[in-house]
Amino acid sequence: MIDTLRYTYIPLTLATIFLSTTLHAPSIASEGLEKTQERSMESKELVSFWKSTIYSPKYSFSITPKIDNNIEKYVGKNTPLDNIHYIPEDLIPIKNTYIDERGRKSKLRKEAAEQLWRLGEAFFSEFGTGLIVVSGYRSYSYQQQLLDRWCSPTLCAPPGHSEHQLGLAIDILEASTKEIYDTNPLYRKYYAWFKRNAHLYGYHQSYQRWSELDGYQIEPWHWRYLGVTLATQLSELGWTYGEYNEFQTYLSSK
Repeated sequence: MIDTLRYTYIPLTLATIFLSTTLHAPSIASEGLEKTQERSMESKELVSFWKSTIYSPKYSFSITPKIDNNIEKYVGKNTPLDNIHYIPEDLIPIKNTYIDERGRKSKLRKEAAEQLWRLGEAFFSEFGTGLIVVSGYRSYSYQQQLLDRWCSPTLCAPPGHSEHQLGLAIDILEASTKEIYDTNPLYRKYYAWFKRNAHLYGYHQSYQRWSELDGYQIEPWHWRYLGVTLATQLSELGWTYGEYNEFQTYLSSK
């Protein structure tokens, strides 16, 4: 078996795909047939891009299946944990000088928490305020409670399918709609900074497309720890983790 596969990013090809799937995309409020067609078109064009990709030493991704406690474990709406009641063994409190929990008591896996502290310190150096983190690890039962009480399936993953259950995901700030991030000047500034810098600390925005690959609405507040190497590679490629996972699936089938 080939353990690693290498490929390079082709700016012109990817730009063509991006423009064709976003310039005429419906707003986040649009529902129904147009959105379904958009997502279907996006998948077909991504496969076309993958088929045209040239391999190079710049990017190296393993296609070996990941177990639940692997930092790169992928979960999604249709991809559950191997053990849907999985609980990470190395959870620690995220409490820190540079993290503002707004009265909450969240936890993350140790590596993700330590990198979050570094990210929070950099955020503080830039803006002079603590980084607001309103959610970290969520158990299977807690995720179920969210869905039962108020959370839409377009925003909250089913229990056993959530990146929060991995102990690797955070929700930042307190805005809960993309529109706020688009219109509030302060949130726009924070979000722009995160997009430029979060990968340096191993964090990546999971849901950016509103596509069948991402599975959920665009969530500027949801960031997943993947490790610095992979998060940086995805940032350079402009890919979501769902797109990367689909790419791995495509390559491993060849």
